[in-house]
Amino acid sequence: MGYPRIYPTGTTIYDPKRFYNGLTIFPSAKGALLIDMDGNEVQLWAGLSGFPNKILPGGYVLGSTGERDIKQGYQDELDLVQVDWDGNIV
Repeated sequence: MGYPRIYPTGTTIYDPKRFYNGLTIFPSAKGALLIDMDGNEVQLWAGLSGFPNKILPGGYVLGSTGERDIKQGYQDELDLVQVDWDGNIV
């Protein structure tokens, strides 16, 4: 039996009649990315990393503006910031 050579990305099967609709936030190479169930970009907080990012009530997002040196620990962040929908630190 062979292994697949193509690995699909994004939403592969989504039937709105059978699934709850929602949004997903995750850290991407561009920053914190919020996508809908069809894989469309809803919002991008450029430069905001996180492991993982968290959305708070009111559209605020927790994340980091950088990573510490790996010598200080794997997956350590430089700081913890809260930004509004427009990406301003509050």
